Amino acid sequence: MDGAEDLRGLGVAEVCRRADVHRVTFYGHWISLDAAVADAFADLVDDLAAVSTHEIATAASARDLARTYDEALRLQVAELLQRREVYRGLFLSSPAFTAALERSMRRRAEAAISTLERVGVQVPGTADGTAAAALAGGVTASFSVVVASEGGDAAAAADQIAAQLPRWWPQQA
Repeated sequence: MDGAEDLRGLGVAEVCRRADVHRVTFYGHWISLDAAVADAFADLVDDLAAVSTHEIATAASARDLARTYDEALRLQVAELLQRREVYRGLFLSSPAFTAALERSMRRRAEAAISTLERVGVQVPGTADGTAAAALAGGVTASFSVVVASEGGDAAAAADQIAAQLPRWWPQQA
């Protein structure tokens, strides 16, 4: 299923039949098809943000780490633009999607902050979670703006999001 139209008229029973999963199993994980779709697309965007432990371990500086996270951001933005109409619909009609995406972005932000602190970056608001919440909320909101726009340049959109990162985020040379 690649577009929003593919989901119209598709019910839980059909999804379960195609996936060879019992409805009880489905409802053990999600309360609705919308919730399942929201989780699936949030997971897809989240997976693109994954930075390997090898990349983290071999980064020589905070700027190297920032460059690695920037590459992940570019992959995310490219995905959002490739399926813009689906994501636009999810942002507009599925609070579950926005919440799931922000939760996953917060986990990624916490990991990034921890890694940046390991290499000497001082991040205010780490102890109480403010830094991770602000970073995740800002990126999630920016993703919503990207899919709502009519522009199509993933690199420019990623650069615009990166330009809004907090001042403690290492700037690339």
